[in-house]
Amino acid sequence: MSQTMPYDRWEFREIVRHPAAHAWVLGQYRLGEYAGVVALGRLLGELEPEARLRRAMEIHHRDENRHTRLFTSWIERLGIEPAPLPTSVEAFFSRSPEEFAERRRLLDGLPAPMRRIFIFAAINAIERLAYAQFEGHLLALERPDDVAALRGVMDEEKFHLSYVEAELARQERGEHGATVGAALDAARTRFAEFQAARREEARAAIERLLGAGS
Repeated sequence: MSQTMPYDRWEFREIVRHPAAHAWVLGQYRLGEYAGVVALGRLLGELEPEARLRRAMEIHHRDENRHTRLFTSWIERLGIEPAPLPTSVEAFFSRSPEEFAERRRLLDGLPAPMRRIFIFAAINAIERLAYAQFEGHLLALERPDDVAALRGVMDEEKFHLSYVEAELARQERGEHGATVGAALDAARTRFAEFQAARREEARAAIERLLGAGS
């Protein structure tokens, strides 16, 4: 779920009309959705949140799993074989293996309630970037079925943002209130840096694919 496409609406239309380039973009979405499956699965396995929050997390987990399958089938429909999903997908959002290992070590060292705050802050940041990316992509789509599929994903992302932000607001009023602000600031900074680093990589990959098809 990454907002890394350095293109405007009209340039994006060219990408959508080119199967290999479009599949590359969809592959980035697929990785982001799968990262959500992994992160939420870990949280659900290690925490016992109150019933309403757990129910929302379970719905979110199922949604991300379904979105992963949706983008997989979309890529296949374009005639492209999707790449195998990585065994350490969360590392996709780090600038290096060393950074990922250090971040994982720090998170694992936190008490479970604080770990959930940092993970929810990261989910909030990446879901917002993804939603903005989907908005731009939606304007470039031409097939009604594709428009309907992406709108469906976006509607579910709105729910994810809603309950995650409600939980962060609740935590902000509790004993870990100071941690929430720090976690949100860290997540926004981290993903802004990730976005900047990936934009040129995305442009190079897409232009190579567009050139190969010309």
